[in-house]
Amino acid sequence: MAETNLTGMLLPPSIASKLAGIEHLIIVPAGSIGTVPFPALKPFGNNDALVDRTSITIAPSLAEFENSGSKWAAAAAFARPLVVGDPSLPVSDEWVIPPLPGARAEAKDVAKLLNSRGLSGDKALRSAVVQRALEASVIYVAAHGSSDPARPLDGGFLMLSGPTLESGWWTAREIQTSKLPAELAVLSACQTGLGQVHDGGMIGLARAFQLAGTQRVIMSLWNVDDEATRLLMTRLIIYAAKHPPAEALRLAMVDTRKDYPDPALWASFLMFGSAR
Repeated sequence: MAETNLTGMLLPPSIASKLAGIEHLIIVPAGSIGTVPFPALKPFGNNDALVDRTSITIAPSLAEFENSGSKWAAAAAFARPLVVGDPSLPVSDEWVIPPLPGARAEAKDVAKLLNSRGLSGDKALRSAVVQRALEASVIYVAAHGSSDPARPLDGGFLMLSGPTLESGWWTAREIQTSKLPAELAVLSACQTGLGQVHDGGMIGLARAFQLAGTQRVIMSLWNVDDEATRLLMTRLIIYAAKHPPAEALRLAMVDTRKDYPDPALWASFLMFGSAR
């Protein structure tokens, strides 16, 4: 019922009737609309979800239509991949953070597909990741993430390895002031698409990467499942070799839904940034 109500509010019949035959839907969000799992909505009057018919991009602003960046070229995008999985995190008196064996296996699979040597465990030092990210064409991080609507720039971060727990945090504030000209960043961590709501969308990790120069960011809306996400992300990389990332994500979701039909297990991720 909640899914039906949400579809009716955001995609009423007057809009839904115009979606037939649309191959790609670009959404310029206001407020928290950019955190809605649009792929799972069913606006067609039958059991088809948006993911069955159209790929989706969350655009940062209307300026995206004037300056949409370079067109996706997989050979160039995959030339210098940075893959990070399950960084080792020191014990903290305040935080108890379990390891992510599924994220490590996921990153290993992705690194193999990209013909790259990933950084995991104690090799995923924040200093090493940040240095390599400056020249990476794809940034892929499977790790713990955090969001804080009250402190989106300092309370939103990816957890990497460091001498202390806090020293390994790669914050949205630092990211957005960096130069990260990657074609794609995949933030396969919990809640990387969340942050502080404002009129133009969401302030947080995904926008930080976009402000740093990364053209496309795949972000998550809630805590993700290890096994379902591993399948989805490996399929994403396979499809991205032939399709733009938004369409690759759509195809990966369709595949994942066959084994994990619950939308909570496959509909968490959205594409943010360039639609090309």
